[in-house]
Amino acid sequence: MGNRMLNTHDQRAGNFARPLNSESETDLVQERLAEALADLHNLLNEYSPSWYTKEHHTKAESALQLLKRH
Repeated sequence: MGNRMLNTHDQRAGNFARPLNSESETDLVQERLAEALADLHNLLNEYSPSWYTKEHHTKAESALQLLKRH
């Protein structure tokens, strides 16, 4: 399972490395980034690791708000 996840991740990462050809591709990338950040934010809030500070939380919240506006 780990290798399959790694391969999928490698394929997706490759998509970010190439130049964007249209506004719709830019929108898709922004949507994926917002979704990934929201997922990470939710996981960090749920599990509350000891190193996850209020400052981290505030930064993530701010970034999510910015992404929602665009």
